[in-house]
Formats: sequence, C-alpha cells, structure tokens
Amino acid sequence: MEPKTFIILTPGFPKDEADTTCLPTQQLFVRTLSKLFPFLIIKVITLHYPDHASVYKWHGIDIYPLSGKSKKGIIRIALWYRCYQLIKKICGTNTLGILSFWCNETALIGKFFASRNHVTHKIWITGQDARASNKFVRWIKPHPDELVTMSDFLKAEFFKNHRINPSHVITNGTDLAAPSVKKDIDIIGAGSLIPLKQYNIFIEIVAVLAKNNPTISAVLFGHGPEEDSLKQRISRLGLEKNIQLKGEADHPTLMAWMNRSKVLLHPSSYEGYSTVCLEALANGCHVVSFTHAENDPIVHWHTVNEKEQMISVTERILQTESDYTPINIHPIEVTVKQMMTLFEKH
Repeated sequence: MEPKTFIILTPGFPKDEADTTCLPTQQLFVRTLSKLFPFLIIKVITLHYPDHASVYKWHGIDIYPLSGKSKKGIIRIALWYRCYQLIKKICGTNTLGILSFWCNETALIGKFFASRNHVTHKIWITGQDARASNKFVRWIKPHPDELVTMSDFLKAEFFKNHRINPSHVITNGTDLAAPSVKKDIDIIGAGSLIPLKQYNIFIEIVAVLAKNNPTISAVLFGHGPEEDSLKQRISRLGLEKNIQLKGEADHPTLMAWMNRSKVLLHPSSYEGYSTVCLEALANGCHVVSFTHAENDPIVHWHTVNEKEQMISVTERILQTESDYTPINIHPIEVTVKQMMTLFEKH
C-alpha cells in the first residue's frame, strides 16, 4: 500500500520513550496506530511540551515540538502560525488526515489548515474541552462529523454546553489484561492531586472504613498542589499506617501496584473517560466512582452519587467480593481501528 502521511496535533507529548507518565492514553494510541497501520507516516506536532524545539524520534515516529509553553498574547498567535506552516511543510501530497487531541488550540489550527487544503480533520474531545468554559469552540465552529467524543457523557456534555451534537463516540482503550497477582492492597487511588480529583474524600473514606477495619491498606499515587494538605489530613486523622502517598510513578510501576489492589477509589467530580479506571478494571480491580462515562452498566464499575454511598459500596466489596477477574472492556486496538475508519471512509 502506498505510504500516507497522518498528522497528530497535541498540546504535549512524551519527551522520550522513558516518559511514561505524560499522557499515557495518547501515547498508547500513537504506538498502537504505528503498529496496526505500518503504511502510515505518522508525524506528531506538540505545541507546549517538551520545552524545546528539536525534532526527535519516539518509537520510530517523528515528533515536532514547538516549545510554546507559557507563551501568551501575540506570541501565542505566532506559535499557531508556526504550527500551521509546519503542517504545510510536512503534510505531503498523499495525506490521510489530521487528528487533533482536544478541542482547543490544536483543533483550531487543524481545522484552519484542513478546511483550506481539503484534508480530513477530526477532533477527539477527551475531557474538560467539553465544558462550557471552552471558548475555542466558538472560534473553531466544528461540524458534528468532525467531532469524536471519548464517552457518551462527553457527547451529552458537549451538546449541552455548545449546542453541537458530535457524530462519533470512540472510547479510549487499554492494552492491559494481566492476570491478577495476590490482592494485598485494599484501596488504590491515582491521579493529579488537584481539587477536581477530590482526594480529600479518598482520605475521609479510608478513615471511616478504618474504624471497623484498623488494618485497612490504601495507596495514593500522584503529584500536585494538594499534596501537602493531603499529608496533613492523613496525619491529623492518624492514618499514617493505613494510607501511603507514593508520589508520581512511571506507568509500569503504577500498573504493578494496581494489579495488587482490590478497589480503585476514584472520587473525581468530573471525568471524560478516566483511563485509570479502565486500567484498574484490566488489572482486576473493582472501580468505585462518582462519574460515569457510558450509558450502559460496566461490570465491576460501581457508580455512586454521594460519599456515604461510596463508603458503603467500598466496604461491601472489601468484605464480600471474591471476583477480581481482569476485564479489558475497550482494547486499544479496537479504539485505533474505529478512529481510522473515520479517515479511511473519506
């Protein structure tokens, strides 16, 4: 098959192959795309991270960083112009299309180029870009067929906030389906330690459960501005023996700990489609969360409405559950093939 160029626009991308904590969903997608579609010449343009402007190879793929971190005003617009010119330079005469991660400035540039050069363009809405606060939507003016949401929830959220109904839903996926090892950790949490994720509730729930189960064990992975206050809360509640704050870990390390855990407790107030929840299911965990991504129920994923319900469901699982079978509900290969079908039909 004749090689075709495929361009991906993203705000950030791993600086090297060891940078497994940077956008694991997106890097897994790109790696799998390269494996399944070897005739594609994949070019990734990353606007802000890493903070240098030297082209480099990542798993054999050309990555073009533009070092746009913290640039504002007219300098930010100049960054967009540079990105446009770079797309023009690397696009080639046989281009399959452009995929923009997030409906923000990446999509604005991709839309602008694609509409003027008759190139297929898709926008993958993945999280907070579906919210009403996203001002880029009014500039992009996307067509419904241009929009792909990562979940049923995001499709409904985007329509509610922007009165545009995305035509496609393609979930993120995982390649994990490892046999579970001994489950010697009761509860795990993982994510950025920011107010949105509500890990103060994580600590409060462990505190309640520890009253009836003093040896309960919990680990929390992540880094962020809430870290010091969470440490203080753990100390104030006397939970130093029950909760370990593990900081940020590389992806394989996090998966190994997840494989040892029984429950992923995910108290976030907003999620597009949390990859960590999918990874937890694939590692044999039950998931307990406030948010739901799909309209239909998911095996071993328990959605609750309030903290008290989260406590009771988690306690029930720890006391009575014996089925920790790994479940890979969205294999990454399926995700990639579904996405590429949108480009191939054009």
